[in-house]
Amino acid sequence: MIAKLEFNLPEDREEFKAASDGIAWALLVWELLYDRSSPLREEGATEVAEAISDFISDYMSDNGLVFPS
Repeated sequence: MIAKLEFNLPEDREEFKAASDGIAWALLVWELLYDRSSPLREEGATEVAEAISDFISDYMSDNGLVFPS
């Protein structure tokens, strides 16, 4: 299967940037949730940090998003 995304630049620059930066956003969220140095993973994490983690996980589940393997 071949998939192509086409953008009419410069008009579609914002859409192009969002599509091309997708992996960077996925890695950012993964590090926030699972990296040992993440503030959400530190001992004594606050309820706010746990709520953020739950929100991200729920959002991903509800929207069929998965981390790249």
